[in-house]
This record gives sequence, structure tokens and C-alpha cells, in this order.
Amino acid sequence: MHRIATLGLHHDHVWGNLEELRCTGRAQLVAAADKDQELRNHYASRFPGKLYDSCEALLDSEELDAVYIFGSNKLSEDLTVMACQRG
Repeated sequence: MHRIATLGLHHDHVWGNLEELRCTGRAQLVAAADKDQELRNHYASRFPGKLYDSCEALLDSEELDAVYIFGSNKLSEDLTVMACQRG
């Protein structure tokens, strides 16, 4: 089973995408990161996994197969580069 985390929870379509992923039964949602406490709380009410207030901390702490990136438009490119650099 693939271990997947979410970097950023800013875009509203994150919730539908994560629900669809969970329904496949082919992936384990292991963590999510966002600076916004309210968004982390919303994630925690719907999905399993650890929560981080920094994407860097999540990437440093978790063994992952893939990440979803739902940060703000301004941050998404940086998050993509950061994730790629960590493999």
C-alpha cells in the first residue's frame, strides 16, 4: 500500500481528492501539513494520520511514496521542488 501525505490544505478540492483516494483502498493517508490550525483540525476530523504545522517537518519525519500538493498557488511550486529534492 502506498504511503501518501498532503502538503498544504489550502485548496478546497483537497477534500474531495483525499476522499477519493481513501475510497480506492490502495493508499494510506499518513500525514498532512499546513500552517493553518483550522485546516489541520478539519483534516483531523475527516482523515487519519499525523498532522504537522510545517511541510519541512512532515517530509523530514515520514517515509512516503508520494505527496499531494494543495498549498496556495504561491507556495505550490516551492513545495513541489522541496518534495522532489527529498525523493
